[in-house]
Amino acid sequence: MSIQDDMIARKTELERRLALYRSAEAEILTTGQSYAVDDLDLRRQLTHADLSRIQKTIRYLENQIMAVSSFLNGRGSCIFAG
Repeated sequence: MSIQDDMIARKTELERRLALYRSAEAEILTTGQSYAVDDLDLRRQLTHADLSRIQKTIRYLENQIMAVSSFLNGRGSCIFAG
């Protein structure tokens, strides 16, 4: 497999992950990050996810996709974080 093929596969995986994180963000924005449960005399607060962490990951994935795209278009290097 060539570096070009590796980068195409990486971009595909990054785009798949980005779609999942965007779906998670939309779900949190629609339903909220937490909810309360009343269990007899006990009230519990449950947290689904950390919106700010999801948004940071979205930005990271977007940057990685741009870097891979630049490489594939001959405008960047192939050094990536993470």
